[in-house]
Amino acid sequence: MKKLIVLVVLIMCATVVFAQTNAVSLDVYPAIVGIDQSGNGLLRVNVGAGFEHAMSRNLSIGADLDFYLSSWTNYSQVFFGLIGKGRYYPASQALEGFFLGAGTGVGFSKVTNVDSKLNLIIEIEAGYKIMFSSLFVEPSIAYSYGRMWGSWKPGLRAGFCF
Repeated sequence: MKKLIVLVVLIMCATVVFAQTNAVSLDVYPAIVGIDQSGNGLLRVNVGAGFEHAMSRNLSIGADLDFYLSSWTNYSQVFFGLIGKGRYYPASQALEGFFLGAGTGVGFSKVTNVDSKLNLIIEIEAGYKIMFSSLFVEPSIAYSYGRMWGSWKPGLRAGFCF
């Protein structure tokens, strides 16, 4: 019985060791989010860094660190967020192809002349990771509640797997 238990533990450990794949990604893009009545635009600069780890053939976990800086005609806004997330890759191996994901975390926002605020972030997303050897590009769309406000968030990340 002890040999069977040891064998099962070794197989489980080998599966975890050989199935581990990690990805690091970065997105940086300016976005004109709106235009006021006098033609001035709301410029928002988004910077995000992410880490993702394949837990099994179709599942991954990870974290995102986000920074947004917005500037409007008469105010500015800053946001920092840390989000833990999980992804499901239904048709392919984890960290490749189409995925569905969800995450939750906390964010800190500060608007000119308004008290700073700590937010709960809840997010759902869908996207596609396009691999080029160990490099990838990842277009996605997410609905995020708690990052300054509830909103749709398009994304385009680039990174590498190791």
